[in-house]
Amino acid sequence: MERNIDSDYILRKLNNIAETYDKTSRIFTLCLENRFRTEAVSAAKPGRILDVGSGSGSMVKHAKKLYRDSYIVALEPLPRFLKILSRLNIDPDIDVVQGYIEYAPFRQDAFDTIIAGFMLRDVMSLPRAIASMIHMSKRRIIILDFWRPSSLLLLLIEVLYMVAIMALVAAAAPRHAKHYLVIVKTLLKVPPLEKFIHMLSKIGLLRIRCWALCIMFNIVVELPVGTRTS
Repeated sequence: MERNIDSDYILRKLNNIAETYDKTSRIFTLCLENRFRTEAVSAAKPGRILDVGSGSGSMVKHAKKLYRDSYIVALEPLPRFLKILSRLNIDPDIDVVQGYIEYAPFRQDAFDTIIAGFMLRDVMSLPRAIASMIHMSKRRIIILDFWRPSSLLLLLIEVLYMVAIMALVAAAAPRHAKHYLVIVKTLLKVPPLEKFIHMLSKIGLLRIRCWALCIMFNIVVELPVGTRTS
């Protein structure tokens, strides 16, 4: 079950760290972030691509590098990240749209690929967010994120790791360090990976590829492509 953590509170904290998000993201992932993002985006289909919770635009940049002729929409709800994303508007094939994935203003099958990089822990409703992506995706959904381990011991190790690395975050972003504690809280907001997979199987549309980054970021799991359930 999802823990009762105020989504508005999480989003306010994330909005406060927009300027230092890229720097601290590299710290949290031990500088492996670019590798993970590249591997995730390489599984996309060229054409119309939606990047959900685009943040500072890292996934958009990776997608544009691999699929130069594709049309990409960056969907982002937070004002400070939108200001950063506005710099991408110089590319005619990239549009920035303000909005939440649960209420995204796009028609059914509007995109060939939907990408969600490090953002599903921050949504207001995980089932509604997944349902919205399925509605808008024609071919493929790619999810890159941290997931809560089923084992309490592994969860404790993951939380201790993220708390310990806060010392480096504090050095890199001293004014924003306290706001990054919300990232630890989001680990408790999502279900364990096994429950998430079960939720996807109940939906019956396993066009979804998911990378689960756990513990020291050295466990990468890709869900096999399944078939629609009856």
